[in-house]
Amino acid sequence: MSSKPPNNVVQVDFKQVSKKKSVIPTEATDISLQKHKVFTDLIANGTVSLILDARLDSVKVPIDFKDSDSLRLNFSHRYGIKDFAYNEKGVSATLSFAKGFYFCVIPWKAVFLIEMADGKSGAVWSEEVLSVPPKDILVPLLRLVDNDEDNH
Repeated sequence: MSSKPPNNVVQVDFKQVSKKKSVIPTEATDISLQKHKVFTDLIANGTVSLILDARLDSVKVPIDFKDSDSLRLNFSHRYGIKDFAYNEKGVSATLSFAKGFYFCVIPWKAVFLIEMADGKSGAVWSEEVLSVPPKDILVPLLRLVDNDEDNH
């Protein structure tokens, strides 16, 4: 009898510890860390909107939105989304769209504006805005500037 297992048997080492892998792309930059901090601070207070460039390959959204250079997605702990997760690399969650639910993956690299859904506070990253047509970012940007001036 051969000590070699038949070729239709898969060897599994049950002693090996399984590590849950993040579905969010792995690059984390200083800007990503800034965005994570802003998002973490804001999400503790309610609904947060991310404005992002969905055209990047690493962004996972429904195909109907994949051509959008300024897609707005809302996130909140109050939505009760079981797979909602965020870290220094990005945000992921199953979101509801007109055609149904879709598991979205948003790396921070794609995000150029983070704001409370009411538009009263947030942050914009100019280096990402440069690729977005001004008309698509102007209104949220002006709203943030107006709110910042009101607070001083």
